[in-house]
Amino acid sequence: PRLTLKNLNINNNVGAVVATPKVLKKKSAEELEEMDISQGDIEERSHLRENLKELMEDLNNLQDKSLTRKALSIKSVREFRSRVGSFKKQIVNFQQFMEKHQKYTFHHTAKWVEEHREKFVLETNLWDKIKNSRFSLFSSRNKRYKGRVQHAIRNIFEAMSTFNHAQALDRQSHLQKVQNKDELQDANNLFRKGQNYFYGHTVPRDWQKARDYYKQAISTARHAQAAFCLGNMLREGQGGAKDEESAKMHYQFAAEMGHRDSWYWLGRLYENDYLNYNIKNRMSFALECYSTAATWEDDPFPPAMVALGFTLERGDIYVNDTDVKEAFRLYMEAARLGFAPAMNHVGLMFFQGKVNHDGNVQSKADIANETETPQLVKYRYAHAKSWFTQGASLNHAGCNFNLGRMYEGGFGVELAEKKALHHYHLAMNSGHVDAEASIGYLMMKHGEYKKGLERLASAAEKGSSEAHYHLGEAYEHGRGVGVGLGVAHAHYIAAADKKHPKAMLKHAHFLFSGHQPAGEGGTYLKISKKQRYLKAMDIYKLVAETHGIAEGYNCMGLMYEEGCGVAASHEEALKYYKKAAEGGCAQAMVNLALMRERGRVVESELSSDQALEYLEVAGRLGNMQAKLLLASKTIVAERAESLGFEAGLSVPLQVDMMCVG
Repeated sequence: PRLTLKNLNINNNVGAVVATPKVLKKKSAEELEEMDISQGDIEERSHLRENLKELMEDLNNLQDKSLTRKALSIKSVREFRSRVGSFKKQIVNFQQFMEKHQKYTFHHTAKWVEEHREKFVLETNLWDKIKNSRFSLFSSRNKRYKGRVQHAIRNIFEAMSTFNHAQALDRQSHLQKVQNKDELQDANNLFRKGQNYFYGHTVPRDWQKARDYYKQAISTARHAQAAFCLGNMLREGQGGAKDEESAKMHYQFAAEMGHRDSWYWLGRLYENDYLNYNIKNRMSFALECYSTAATWEDDPFPPAMVALGFTLERGDIYVNDTDVKEAFRLYMEAARLGFAPAMNHVGLMFFQGKVNHDGNVQSKADIANETETPQLVKYRYAHAKSWFTQGASLNHAGCNFNLGRMYEGGFGVELAEKKALHHYHLAMNSGHVDAEASIGYLMMKHGEYKKGLERLASAAEKGSSEAHYHLGEAYEHGRGVGVGLGVAHAHYIAAADKKHPKAMLKHAHFLFSGHQPAGEGGTYLKISKKQRYLKAMDIYKLVAETHGIAEGYNCMGLMYEEGCGVAASHEEALKYYKKAAEGGCAQAMVNLALMRERGRVVESELSSDQALEYLEVAGRLGNMQAKLLLASKTIVAERAESLGFEAGLSVPLQVDMMCVG
């Protein structure tokens, strides 16, 4: 359920303003003076009531039109209808609030309704076009309508967030009007005392006393900043037990009193509910809160803009439609406001190729088809470096870390490990644990095994998934330590638990091969071979679909081809090998050629020319197996056996299973 002021039980003095009886007839001058409102306010309220009624009719009309069969064939429409429903509830709640609080004036809300009503009238034209058009689920026209629907969803979000803001401003105006000046002064004094005890200014630091003074400030004059600070203390467990539910209530209280930052932190707590406890409806609340803070009039909150942008960029995680273009716009706006984390996100979008050198969004097909020339890629990396450099100048750890990555890998710059180490050290000093892991990795690379392992162990203790991954590699291949596959597997599991993609792949490979992790990994001894295969299959699928790593599809294809844990199916193997090949996996291209040579696919499914073309591409990508096959010109049984291509091929025998990217 939504949190409202009614949920707040800080003490008996905190609650909603007492409502006067409903009196809609024209009031006398004496009555108006007693209520401290004007006749113009009464007329504005009446006009607002009528406009809200018409707005509800428009929203009902939108929902009805989006019920058509053609409209429902677009995935985004269901989300749109849900958002409209939430917005209708929001308006109904406001109407009830307005009728209960006759002393309130609603200048900001009335202005909002006047500005937004026409927008919803125009939206109905979209649904009329969908209803009257002829299109199928797979047509380009449907894709165009899907884009329009996503735009409509953004309009609803913008409307909900700005509507929240307008209400908050009206409540804040009323509070300032009715507050006793002496009470407000007392509340400010209590708040300052709380700040002094929190930071240890002029008095010894005492977080419990800080909590007490914040509560007194809220009780005395409904002090929004005190409620926000108390919410922070409850969230972090400062001065008492950690209590996220109480923190939510205080953030909600401060937000409804017009405190912008509270909307953002309320959204963070709702997002945590979704990510940590899988409470589905909390994510929609989080998005609404982020949107409110991100669109705050004349003063948008950059952290909220970045949080909202990330949910749009990674719609696969947050169960909403991905909108990279809108995410990039939000990141850019926040970056221009001087917010370093936003600069890091902008740099990453350039670096990862999600936008080209001109800042235009690139599709996966564009990236796969290599539409960018090497010179354009260089320009794109230059943009990435520029944004990372700006963020690094503000001591942002992530920007320094990513600059180190660019210098270490030579992405758009000359290889310079000294510069990479410099930026890694800056990032490490700012608390970036993966930077410490990268320093340890470079030490290992240059033979400084003892120091490198110490660095990696230190970073792993601090929770670095990258450190666990490199420690796993060290124990798997005996770099600076004796070979210990059980210990290696344990480190891969620790990194995989933190969603490290390459570690997840390694974990799946070890499950496939039957290696048991050391230490607490005894549970793996109890599962059957088939269960291990199925668990490995689940991980391969997750890595491929969620993290976009094509090797996951390649491994799924191999398991279907050989019938490992699943019924053997050459059709399924062919499907997943092709998916992996489209993602640039060289080993999958080799496996497709081998399927054709072994007669496991017919000419119509994969021709000999296509198989040869796959081998040539894999060879150009550096796959040694492909180069050997091409050098032999023809694959004969004896040659295949000598190279280890026997029909019972297992994962550990595959060449180049992992991709460094």
